Amino acid sequence: MRKLLFSFIFCIISVICSSQEEGKIESGKEENREKSFSKYYFSEFIMGLAIPAGDFARSDPDNAQSGFADPGGYLFAGYGRMYHKMIGLEVALSVNFNPVNSSIDQIKKLTNAEEYNHDAGWVIINYLAGPHFSFSAGKFAFDARLLAGVMDARRPSFKNSVTGIGYEVVEEKVGHGYAFVYQPGAGIKYQLSKKLGIELMADYFNATPTISYQETASVWSVNYGYYFVYHERKDRQPVSAWNIGFGIDIHF
Repeated sequence: MRKLLFSFIFCIISVICSSQEEGKIESGKEENREKSFSKYYFSEFIMGLAIPAGDFARSDPDNAQSGFADPGGYLFAGYGRMYHKMIGLEVALSVNFNPVNSSIDQIKKLTNAEEYNHDAGWVIINYLAGPHFSFSAGKFAFDARLLAGVMDARRPSFKNSVTGIGYEVVEEKVGHGYAFVYQPGAGIKYQLSKKLGIELMADYFNATPTISYQETASVWSVNYGYYFVYHERKDRQPVSAWNIGFGIDIHF
């Protein structure tokens, strides 16, 4: 499924790039016409707040699908072409950073651990493509996009160090999971000039990747010496969030 989704995104990129090449060889009259609001290429760069939702935001130790995700930040970068003044295509990269809630320590920290730590939190990377719509009224415009693609979800790692008669390190490595994701969005744009605008956008995404990670234990004891235990784990984790951000929109 991942190969099909990446192929779909690659096709969208190819269509946009081929259209750009065709535009370079058009006549001067056509170039002037494309610089109008009927057809243009655009890039948008947005950053803002990432608010986890659903099970991803839950901090219930008794819920196996709790994500323990706290609000964080997100970045969005998109590139596309408007083929009509209201309809175009866009490819985009969306990245969310969500720290984990401290309540996760209730289930991850061993009772006899002398040292315990985990890394910053979740990193969610969405590779997206789809239609982009724009409805303008003077210098203002209402923009909407219906994007879909592949999610790469990266869970945090956890490490416990236990000392006693022997020494033990129990660690859950960083894990990755992939899934189909949809990420619709909408917002308001204000055009500062023919080539530059500012925008306030909001979007939502949802997916349920199966995340694979390694659980290891390195143990030294007086009776058995040093030995290593390894397990491969797989968890289905619902991942969803609302993103609200401010950014710029560039026409060329």
